[in-house]
Amino acid sequence: MDFERHSFVAWNPRFLEHTGFSEDEMKSSKAEELLTYGESWFPLSDEKEGQTVECIACAARRPFGADPAPGFAVRSHGKIGYVMLDVFDASSAQFEQGRNVDREEERRASTMTWDPPLVRINHTHRLFDRTQAPKC
Repeated sequence: MDFERHSFVAWNPRFLEHTGFSEDEMKSSKAEELLTYGESWFPLSDEKEGQTVECIACAARRPFGADPAPGFAVRSHGKIGYVMLDVFDASSAQFEQGRNVDREEERRASTMTWDPPLVRINHTHRLFDRTQAPKC
């Protein structure tokens, strides 16, 4: 996206498919005609480094009756950037979320260590008396 000209400079077929926009719409429309932006930009970088990068929540307009497609816009120096839309359908997102929960549970189980007579659990550095330790 070119934020100075309020226009799209490139897009991929998946973006067009997900939003329902045509290539002609992308070429001829102002970004604000196709996207609704949140209220404020949030910094993603330290301005002291001279690299101004910021993001904002946005939603892409979709065909009549379809819910808007939520996402984020990211821009650098207020000039050029890109739009990322949440392209997961609900079932895909729930599946992925379930996989992440399973991974986290496996990670927690693998980090549990037993050090009799004291037990240290999940590297929290809280020590428990052996009489309070769970029975195996």
